[in-house]
Amino acid sequence: MPQLGHLGGITAVAFSPDGTLVITGSEDDTLGLWDAASGVLLRRFQGHGGFVTSAAFSRDGCLVVSGSWDGTLKLWEAASGRTVRTFFGHRGRVLSVGLSSDGKALYSGSDDTTLKLWDVASGKSIGTFEGNGGAVNALAVAPDGRFVLSGSEDGALRLWDLAGGTLVQTFVGHSDRVWSVTFSPDAGAVLSGSWDATLKLWDAATGKLVRTFSGHNGPVLAVAFAPDGRFVLSGGEDETARLWDAATGGSVATFSGHGGTVQSVAFAPNGRSVALGSKDTTARLWATASAGLIRVFRGAGDELTCVAVAPDGRTALSGGADGIVRLWDLADGNLVRTFGDNGGVRTVAFSPDGRLALAGGDDTAIRLWQIDGGRLIETFAGHTGTVYCAAFAPDGRAIVSGSLDKTLKLWDVPSGKLLTSFEGHEGDVAAVAFAPDGRSVLSGSWDNTARLWDTATGKLIRRLARHGDALQSVAFAPDGGAIATGSDDTTVKLWDRASGELMRTLEGHDGPVWSVAFAPNGRALASASSDATVKLWDVETGVLLRTFSGHAGAVRAVAFALDGRRLVSASLDRTLRLWDAAAGGLLATFYASGSDWAVVAPDGRHASSGDLREFVALVRGRKMLPMDAFVAANRRASLAEILSPAK
Repeated sequence: MPQLGHLGGITAVAFSPDGTLVITGSEDDTLGLWDAASGVLLRRFQGHGGFVTSAAFSRDGCLVVSGSWDGTLKLWEAASGRTVRTFFGHRGRVLSVGLSSDGKALYSGSDDTTLKLWDVASGKSIGTFEGNGGAVNALAVAPDGRFVLSGSEDGALRLWDLAGGTLVQTFVGHSDRVWSVTFSPDAGAVLSGSWDATLKLWDAATGKLVRTFSGHNGPVLAVAFAPDGRFVLSGGEDETARLWDAATGGSVATFSGHGGTVQSVAFAPNGRSVALGSKDTTARLWATASAGLIRVFRGAGDELTCVAVAPDGRTALSGGADGIVRLWDLADGNLVRTFGDNGGVRTVAFSPDGRLALAGGDDTAIRLWQIDGGRLIETFAGHTGTVYCAAFAPDGRAIVSGSLDKTLKLWDVPSGKLLTSFEGHEGDVAAVAFAPDGRSVLSGSWDNTARLWDTATGKLIRRLARHGDALQSVAFAPDGGAIATGSDDTTVKLWDRASGELMRTLEGHDGPVWSVAFAPNGRALASASSDATVKLWDVETGVLLRTFSGHAGAVRAVAFALDGRRLVSASLDRTLRLWDAAAGGLLATFYASGSDWAVVAPDGRHASSGDLREFVALVRGRKMLPMDAFVAANRRASLAEILSPAK
């Protein structure tokens, strides 16, 4: 099981009844099942078409229920990740879910303002509770299964009798929307968290306010009762979670360390630890008594945003959110060298002779290194926004860069001086490319246009007709006669460079096209998309030749290698992948975290710098398996050995 973690904020967290597992729901549309003791990701649940907003285990721990912005609930088998059933019926996003104690019924709240009751066996809706005063942001099922509690957009809580379908009690007192609700273990009290920055404790029988907990510096998005009822836990937009004394309302402890909003909280069944899920894409396990951090549930490495292949096709550069540029040997699979650590990297490129590497990113600068030795040669400073793209001139003596400051800049490599600034785009510049003859530069912008510029004068030659949305990628054909552009409108367009006329539109992606690359012979074009695929197209006919699937997140960059026989892709799922361009199969996946790395083939053969367990795990059902025998049997010295026919 690849240890990729979540690629979006964590919106839901819950312990299994025995406390050995943690389930997380995420803004990356998936759920993750984790081993609580080790922090190992055991399984990913894929199938929702929108943010997962809520998740819970069945009482026996065998099933998981989830709700999503796609308007559905899903029931999953925890051991296999198999979808047992999908529940349709809401007219809006599902914001909250619950499961009855006997496992026969599900409950869901939606921004269609309804609370629904579902029969698990048939998948049918068997009850609808209306009159919630707006979106049902939160719900909780009473421990005895007789009541369900809802929290709504209008700032009120409502208690419903499940047998009669009637409203029993309304709790009024919050001054903003209610985002989280729960029952005390004895069901005598209910707890709510609100955007008014408070938690409130209510008497379940009378509806009267018992206590208000104040201290968060922003909306309270998640609340939970300790199993013994003595403490309550809250998480908020102020990036903290807080432990409170339920009897006095006093603050007991603050859990700090997340880099984003704490969106979900849960107590372990024994009360000794708490799990927090955050917008920072991690879940964290903390000791309740000491407020000490025990474990972080996250993926190995960081998101990759760019890739480039050397002119000889034997090495590749990758860059991403961790600010590190990595040089990979595509023959051996080894991580050869790392460059820099200066904030997120958005673009990388090789010089035409393969002796230099450049990178640009969030710190607005472009840096140039020697490949051999890794020495920093030059820093080009002048942009006032993130450098999103950069490319070498064919002779290697100039660099063009594009930035979120809406300009392109041309730099002299020997002197490091700025030669020309190209201005005219009305949006940020996301892509640049030099024509093969070096006489013109192509740019793609978030103003939905591509523009062709004269390198010598800096003047605009031509503006190509608009895409339907922002451009993210541009490329010249090897002979310079055609231009390819990729856009957020999900299409790739091919243009005649001389006339600027549209030749062809390539349709097939289900998300923004982040990268386009021509094969060395110019006959095929590769495109990479947020739909997690790479596609290969016939340039002459526009026919889709092949789709490369396997990434778990948006593919941000693609490049050809080894005379066009291979494709290399970089993804927000934190991996590089090497593909057989002709057959369409995945050859190997590259993982990296700091200076540690691994390259793994689909059949398990691998090479690595150290312990493979940092990047992959062996899992059967809900259990981890020992890896020593697997590692011993499948370890290889190089990628070449990995890709050689198995004996």
